[in-house]
Amino acid sequence: MSLSKELEEGLAKFTFARLQFTLVFLEEASLPPFKGNVFRSGLGMILRRLACLKPRQEECHSCSRNQDCIYCYIFNTLPPEDSEIFTGCNEIPRPFVISVTDSRTVIPKDGILQFDLTLIGKATESLPYFIIAFQQLGELGIGKGRSKYKIRRVSDKTGDVYTDESPFLRKPVIGGITMGPKTCTGLQLAFETPLRLRYQGEIVRVPEFHIILRNLLRRLSLLTYFHLGYQLDVDFSRLIERAQEVRLVRDDTSWCTLQRYSRRQNQSVSLSGFTGRAEYLGELGQFLPVLALGQEVHVGKSTVIGLGKYRMGLVG
Repeated sequence: MSLSKELEEGLAKFTFARLQFTLVFLEEASLPPFKGNVFRSGLGMILRRLACLKPRQEECHSCSRNQDCIYCYIFNTLPPEDSEIFTGCNEIPRPFVISVTDSRTVIPKDGILQFDLTLIGKATESLPYFIIAFQQLGELGIGKGRSKYKIRRVSDKTGDVYTDESPFLRKPVIGGITMGPKTCTGLQLAFETPLRLRYQGEIVRVPEFHIILRNLLRRLSLLTYFHLGYQLDVDFSRLIERAQEVRLVRDDTSWCTLQRYSRRQNQSVSLSGFTGRAEYLGELGQFLPVLALGQEVHVGKSTVIGLGKYRMGLVG
């Protein structure tokens, strides 16, 4: 079987649900321009309150219930007890992505704010927990003044999954990527939120194609194994060798400085990375399924709060 075929078949089993939350604020809200961490932190706090049976125990890995706790699964994913690979991995990706593109710092009373939530693999079954947690977060309030909101609706590509006018919850559409063209020699990637990568121990400032692909392949491998229950059986070495042949022919990216405050670490954490556009030339068709899926799950550091979001387009 060809390498491209192996890759297509492996990624065809990758499933996710993409949902849009529409919030209406009950009072004026003061929020940071980058809001992903606000919702991620609030989600974690509420989920822990809802699910944790040992709230005074700080670490999930030593808890006897960590294999069947929704909070642990969503926020501190641990390798299964019978795991034969990735046993030493200490950065298992979380099975969700929160993406907020609205950069307003003031939301008026009765104002609308929308964000996207992507649930990956087994996490699609946990949508009710996410909705309850975001509801309770709205009752507590977010931002400087703890401004309250309510969820008006949660929708997928076919319509409403949940509304504030009905107690019923429809199962969301769960799908995968659509395989596109088989051949491509020119490609543009538009990095919409900071992409923070490391390669050989150094922060990456130039969007070389093979570096992006390495990071994306590792992320997809971990997601498939831990959240979809199968191993991505692809010759990664050959794929990376081919990726090194792709040339970066135009680099219109710039460095975006961004920070967040970590309560756990009690310090500011850098989220800085590059944004903008880059164009590539080469035999790119074999990489299109990986890049298409990367548009849904993002790539690089801090993807759960929306970093590493990009869009691709064919050139020429």
